Amino acid sequence: MYADPRYGYEYVLVAGDLKSAHPAIDLMQALALCVAGTWRRVGPAFVLTDDREGIGAWQQFLSDVVSGWGDRLQDACDDVDKHLKRLG
Repeated sequence: MYADPRYGYEYVLVAGDLKSAHPAIDLMQALALCVAGTWRRVGPAFVLTDDREGIGAWQQFLSDVVSGWGDRLQDACDDVDKHLKRLG
């Protein structure tokens, strides 16, 4: 995929979500995330290519991120539970 950076901050309407527009750069970053790719500068534009780390490293990174946020969520739930017990 070839992308011209001049349009990165233009807004895009996504089918089904006509109430809000999103910057094209957000869409492009989400696309790269979904395909485990990265944007590389080639001349005046960018090309979506395979990520250097590879899919295995990418999957491990995502697993670590999900695990970390899961731990934070559990800690928050525990704090709320303790607070509710003190109130009750």
